[in-house]
Amino acid sequence: QGANFRRNLRVNAEESLGFTGYIPYPDTTGASLTPLPALQDKSPYSAELQQTAAAIVADGKGILACDESTKTIGKRLEQIGVPNEETYRRQWRELLFRTPNMNEAIS
Repeated sequence: QGANFRRNLRVNAEESLGFTGYIPYPDTTGASLTPLPALQDKSPYSAELQQTAAAIVADGKGILACDESTKTIGKRLEQIGVPNEETYRRQWRELLFRTPNMNEAIS
């Protein structure tokens, strides 16, 4: 996919959001918009990034997000009658990582 494809993709995204050359990111005063950076040549990491993105969204796979706060994990534990204590939170996370064949279900 060449530079024209990337440029068209960017232009279409800007138009769909109602912006031309700007993103809605306020400066410290909140009074102005920050200009988008110039289009660049293809990054040496582009192929790797595309492979990673494809692996994350592979059919039949999901993302295992286990960086939840103490409060959030506490709600999960409470639903199954387990106290929200460090020992149980650690055991829960270990269960997620040590479940046999879990790698077949997560990306």
